[in-house]
Amino acid sequence: MLCLEARRLAEAAGISGGRADALPAARRALEEGLRERARTWSRRDLTTAGELLREIDELEAEHEESEVRARIAEIRRLRGALDRLDGCPPQQVIDRAPGEANRGCDFARTLLSSVDGSLWLPRRLAIAEHAVEHTDPAAFHAFVATARIPLGPRLVETDLVRRRVSGLVADAPESAKTFKALVQVARTTSYVVAPVVSGGRAVGLLHADRLRRDGLVTADDRARLAGFASGLAVVHERGLLLERLGRQSRRAAAAFAAIDADSERLVRMDGALSEGLLLTADRAASEGGDEHPSLVGVADGLTARERQIVALMATGASNAEISARLVIAEATVKAHATRLFRKLGVAVRAGAVARYRALSPRP
Repeated sequence: MLCLEARRLAEAAGISGGRADALPAARRALEEGLRERARTWSRRDLTTAGELLREIDELEAEHEESEVRARIAEIRRLRGALDRLDGCPPQQVIDRAPGEANRGCDFARTLLSSVDGSLWLPRRLAIAEHAVEHTDPAAFHAFVATARIPLGPRLVETDLVRRRVSGLVADAPESAKTFKALVQVARTTSYVVAPVVSGGRAVGLLHADRLRRDGLVTADDRARLAGFASGLAVVHERGLLLERLGRQSRRAAAAFAAIDADSERLVRMDGALSEGLLLTADRAASEGGDEHPSLVGVADGLTARERQIVALMATGASNAEISARLVIAEATVKAHATRLFRKLGVAVRAGAVARYRALSPRP
């Protein structure tokens, strides 16, 4: 009799079938029975009660393990959704984000909106395949294309944007804090919402719901959407940064290409001018003169240090090598080089060397 009483205490609390939500009640019922009536129970009754408690322990452990496995699977799905967005251009991230939220978080519909000052602007909508028959897609997409919603003081979204936290609306049709046009076109009974935060402010909103048996979302749904919103902000910011870096790289490459083209043009000009000077000097020497009258004194205008530097340039020495050879600072070498370029009327080292050779006396 007492043995049967002990079992009834457990089974009344739901241990039969191993319902996870009933296990704590089953444990409490058995422990209470042991405290109040254990002295009147036989050894057999006590053994039965102990076996039932052990069975509850095993079921609770199985339930906890199952919950951990389910949570790991959820995290993997969420991570997979964000990984599929990572590396995409910013506009593509926006276009694909609602669909990936449905896929990664098992939502029925997800709406992505931007926040512009005090305006809430719906941008992209994704409806899962299983939710199409419960939705009017044409009406919902038309709403998204035209809606401009003021973030007034009574809306739940206004408070969430201000505090940058996620929220859950349990009774959307009856709540005084929902935007009724959205609730009606979505035909939703409850939804979760999370801000997309960038640079310390909410720049967007994500709304999502499910089409369960009762149509209700849970606190777990809110946590999933908040996690997706946080990851989406990082992915979008990374996309913007990569896009900006790409533009800068292209501009820098174009600038370097222009510099290279200008340098090649100057080298060709200096080379042509140097060849002309050599021909002029040769002609002057063959006619009995030492140098063309217009070139007289140009080489003589170089200082001794400038002559040393241009002579070392002619050997192919770099500024650093010239600095070490003459025991002067590299900045001083550059300053002398600038002055001798100006005196010789050239822009690059090759031109300076060629001009100096043309103007210098030959044995």
